[in-house]
Amino acid sequence: MKKHLLCVLAIFALALSASAADISYQPVKKVFSWSGTVSAATDTMVAIPQFETRQIITQEYTTCRPMSCTSQLPGRFDAWQGMFTAPENQRPVILSHVLLGISPQVSQLVLQAGYLRRMPPTWQALQYELTNAQNQLYSQGFPFNFLTGVFEQNGLENAIALGYADANVCANGPSYSCSVPVMKIETRQIGSIQRHVHFEVNGALLLPYEVEAVAVQIAAPRVAPIVMSGDYDTRLTNNYSMSYNEGRGGDLSVALRFVNRPMRAIPTDVMVTENLTKVVGGLQLQVAIEQSKLQAILARGGKLEISHSLC
Repeated sequence: MKKHLLCVLAIFALALSASAADISYQPVKKVFSWSGTVSAATDTMVAIPQFETRQIITQEYTTCRPMSCTSQLPGRFDAWQGMFTAPENQRPVILSHVLLGISPQVSQLVLQAGYLRRMPPTWQALQYELTNAQNQLYSQGFPFNFLTGVFEQNGLENAIALGYADANVCANGPSYSCSVPVMKIETRQIGSIQRHVHFEVNGALLLPYEVEAVAVQIAAPRVAPIVMSGDYDTRLTNNYSMSYNEGRGGDLSVALRFVNRPMRAIPTDVMVTENLTKVVGGLQLQVAIEQSKLQAILARGGKLEISHSLC
């Protein structure tokens, strides 16, 4: 590897083509609440954040240690960890594991360009093939130098691991400052989409003093909403089934339909007094209920059951 090749490099950041960008939407949790005296239908606008994830290549300075070796070996086929026999889609990851200093993304570019179809017979052959791959990638508009990381920064380790060098007769030369490409993932918000959400509850048996709350996770269009009622709020009184419909432009209609109402303890503010007294012939239990709330329970089809155990 020629040391003077590094002189033409500059520190820069390069974003890969737009086709490599991954557009994603962050789900938003929207809480809807209602009570027995408020309509259980709501229309609202929900903003779903839109993010773009891109691969960024930066050339960063590091320390290089060129390999000095008096004799070289033919290498070991098994040290390549099956790269030349593995399926095509697995080879980039294998190559990035076999060769220190090359990322899976760059490995994929090298293999897609038609290089490393078979094991290089010598260390010089590996250098020659990857140099040709580097030059081809330069011509295709990828101005980064991955050779430095493979041969100058990690050359001795790679040569010994692949069986091209003997640790007893090879060593690192004097170190110097060099630059290598570093792959990074950049995520940034590029905007948001507005979704009109119509939320309604059908058949809910709420009493005037009761309030329900449910959280709905809303994502991008064509992604099903998720009702998080069971995990979100312990105030949820009834059990519901959920249905949804998506209209044009991402308009979303979410409906909860009443399924059943489990028996629950009556709120403490409904029961005013409870008193157990000793009377002639035994004990007397007195329970006073606030009449307006008791009438509301009975008017909504509710039943009041009081159970006491005396020991």
